[in-house]
Amino acid sequence: MDLTSRSRTDPPPHDLDEIYRAAGVDMPQNAVELFLEARSAPEDIWTILLAATSTDSYKAIYDDSGKALTPQLRRSLGEPSHDEIYFRDRATGGNTADHYQKLKISEAVSRMPDEIYYSFAVEVGGQQQIISRTILTGNVR
Repeated sequence: MDLTSRSRTDPPPHDLDEIYRAAGVDMPQNAVELFLEARSAPEDIWTILLAATSTDSYKAIYDDSGKALTPQLRRSLGEPSHDEIYFRDRATGGNTADHYQKLKISEAVSRMPDEIYYSFAVEVGGQQQIISRTILTGNVR
């Protein structure tokens, strides 16, 4: 399976206009082009972790089928304050709105594991390579 091509071939979300509306931004004429360009940019672990602890990132949470969960979370849990996030307990099951709760960021950080394992695909010389890393999170807390 080519892990790098999915972000280039998957269509943009069907509710792109709702994502812009939820972010409080007018949708530009070239929104699909901008979305695809942004999605194809490489991410590093620190960008991912920053996004996971930023309240701004919770303006667009998706379920496993690509449908936006944010409107459901707002209806069921309310809007998060500046020091709260929507937190999913991965041990309880699937990525659905009923598996999220609203937590203070400080409480969510205390639930981080001691280490985070991640892997990603890169293309080097026309060949796909899987890079794996383990990051100790003790210094982050």
